[in-house]
Amino acid sequence: MPSPAPGSLRRARHLVSYWHAGHLVVHNYATGVRVEIDPTVAAVLHFFENWRSPGEVRARFGVAPTRFARLVDATLLERASKTPAPVTAALDAWAGWNPAAGFFHMSTRGERFLDPLETGRLLQRKARAVSVPERVKRYPDAKRLSFDPLRVERDLQRVLAERRTWRTFARAPLPLPALGELLGWTSGVQQWARLRGQGELPMRRRRQEVRGTRSSCTSAPGGSKVSSQASITTPPPTMRSSGWSGTSGRPASGGICPASSSTKAPPRW
Repeated sequence: MPSPAPGSLRRARHLVSYWHAGHLVVHNYATGVRVEIDPTVAAVLHFFENWRSPGEVRARFGVAPTRFARLVDATLLERASKTPAPVTAALDAWAGWNPAAGFFHMSTRGERFLDPLETGRLLQRKARAVSVPERVKRYPDAKRLSFDPLRVERDLQRVLAERRTWRTFARAPLPLPALGELLGWTSGVQQWARLRGQGELPMRRRRQEVRGTRSSCTSAPGGSKVSSQASITTPPPTMRSSGWSGTSGRPASGGICPASSSTKAPPRW
């Protein structure tokens, strides 16, 4: 593919648009920038689907490319002379999943998980204004079956019975042997399978079991200090404006850094 001419502009690769509070918003989910635009600006962005040279811009709009500096500053257009940011290059590799996967991934990164006590206070205040949904979903016309109560007799049954959907973090350093055992049981490769035409495939335990494990290594006199905050379940719920819901751990990004987010209204173009 030939290189774009000097001074060329192109629409950013990772944009989504939607209406919010009566305004059309264009959201660059790679940079986290949201901008309110007039619908006519959408036609301008459409023109920049591919690299457009200064001559093509003048022929189409009768102005120099510098007139679109505000769109460049808002990260809606990109310059050929600028090297793409690492996050943009990483999202490009998700081409088959974007924009749905990339937009969701970048929009939900960096969420602040609330302290359980703070969460309780917020939920109590919310319950006074918003009705709490039913805890159990019922189907009045569905056939009902009765089963014997569960009995906890074996080790596996005991582990399942003691499993909880909340977690706490220990502050004490985690010894290396314990860390190795934890990671081995939760995400270690148990065996390898060979698939025709695809090579070897690692067979490991369920990935969701290690989502809550966070470990770090720092150099210290006399060796390395390893600390870990580990859990096997999902974090406490967080308040969302769209309803009663909780959040779960996020998978690793594969080199994608969280975009900056803001609850303020986007600027107007």
